[in-house]
Amino acid sequence: MSELNPDCHNFIGPYPCCSIITGDAKELAPAIPDESVDLIFTDPPYPHEFLPLYSLLSSVANRVLKDGKLSLAYAGKTALPEVIKRLDESLCYYWLFDIHEPGGRELRFDSIEEYQIPFRCLLPQTVENMVIAGRCISCDHESLGTIRTIPTCMYTGQAAGVAAAVAVRQGILFRTLDIVKIQDALIAQKAVIHEPLLDRLKLAT
Repeated sequence: MSELNPDCHNFIGPYPCCSIITGDAKELAPAIPDESVDLIFTDPPYPHEFLPLYSLLSSVANRVLKDGKLSLAYAGKTALPEVIKRLDESLCYYWLFDIHEPGGRELRFDSIEEYQIPFRCLLPQTVENMVIAGRCISCDHESLGTIRTIPTCMYTGQAAGVAAAVAVRQGILFRTLDIVKIQDALIAQKAVIHEPLLDRLKLAT
């Protein structure tokens, strides 16, 4: 945390770039000035009785974070839908990922909202009747930051397999497939391809 109120207690530091405080968030949060913090990084207790802390985090982060800055929080898997629901009370959900710049010498982190991957990204431009999945699909280096992750590779792999089955069944080329038929087949397999993550989690709860 940076630019903290000097009246806060339990300081560790100060350091040239920032100050760090430790203690009970309920006691310390009111003394933190509005829009003064660059990053909140926290790991609340995982048992369900501590879930209200995520609502507190959402409210405090919305007040004290500078515009465009981030709040990162660990959470137990079993309570993840409720955690994100509580954080969504005052914050927006973003997927944080790393981008490897061309040349391999620079790495930067960015956040992104959810997006759809067009089926044509799975089709080579110069090779007919071939479908690609995972990290090999057609994309630029920025979108590769999210496409290369294992869950996204699994999604494109499932889509490629479904497309192959539909193409064989209809006796046609991949490039002539009706994308709606691929989507319908994926939905029949309980793949989620339209609803945003937060909507899915709200349905789950």
